Amino acid sequence: MVNREISDFEEGTDLLLLAEGLLEDIELEKRRVSSVVRRCLRLSRLMEDREAALWFGLELDGFSKENLPPDGGGIGFDRLLLKSARVFTREESETHQKRAYLNKLPLVEIEERIRELKEELSQTRYPPGLFYPSEYSPQVERALTRVDQERLKISHQLTEYLLVYERIKGKVYNWVLATWTSLNLSRLPRGFLGRTQRIVESDLKDLCPTAISQLVSKYRDLKERGGDWGDLIAECGKLLRAFTDAVYPFQDEPIEGSDGLKRQATPDQYFLRLTGFVREKTEEGLRRDLLLSQLKGLEERLGAFLQPLPQPDEDDAHLCLIQTYLLLGELLKAMR
Repeated sequence: MVNREISDFEEGTDLLLLAEGLLEDIELEKRRVSSVVRRCLRLSRLMEDREAALWFGLELDGFSKENLPPDGGGIGFDRLLLKSARVFTREESETHQKRAYLNKLPLVEIEERIRELKEELSQTRYPPGLFYPSEYSPQVERALTRVDQERLKISHQLTEYLLVYERIKGKVYNWVLATWTSLNLSRLPRGFLGRTQRIVESDLKDLCPTAISQLVSKYRDLKERGGDWGDLIAECGKLLRAFTDAVYPFQDEPIEGSDGLKRQATPDQYFLRLTGFVREKTEEGLRRDLLLSQLKGLEERLGAFLQPLPQPDEDDAHLCLIQTYLLLGELLKAMR
């Protein structure tokens, strides 16, 4: 999480350009993830984000307590490992213990192993003419079985490495996106988000007072005492559900979703009901399309972090909170 406000415009612009470049590198796959992480390490140091800098250093060197500096600033090793989402060894299962070695591998070695396994898989082929033998024999059957078993073994190893690699890539992308958002907000006039926040919280005190109070209270508790930032994401979902119940109660009639198909919504499918609300309150056109796109994006983001994995951190929660407020601001405007 960014620990200081960027006040110097030129410095903020340089950092923003670096963050934008990192987003482009990840989204367009211009660089390997290890190269992206090296640049993230530089950005985190410039941002004075010590926790992120420690995390990126461990990604590059391998998650071993020996690689954690003595002056870790009170940031626990397990916390940093959770940020990475490599292998969760807290679950004392045999599978997790067997895969724990992936935690200690430097990111470059993971990338190199993926390259080697892909090449090995491509070269593990059936012998020429094996599928067109003059006579089918036990020797042919054994040859087929041997090649199949070898390819399956390589595929399993490759999948194991790719799973961890994609988790790291996803976590790094979330951090860069959160940093880019913070830098963008720091360059806007003061009161920009504050105005939206005041309007949303003022209107929701009438529409769903309990839900908005609980969300604000949870945010303050987490900032003051720390805790599970996934709880704040859950409160965002509860607020959206309460808002939906107030403006577009459950009904028996099918609702047209964002894909144009009509479905019967259950009381828990508040995003589908919000889609019906948007179609009812807005005219067909760009504004409606943008709102429907916002709905879909926030639904996917909340849904992803309300699962057991990945474990959300403070940056993830802030992104969900900001997007929730912006969406509610748009929906409240559509009601006027």
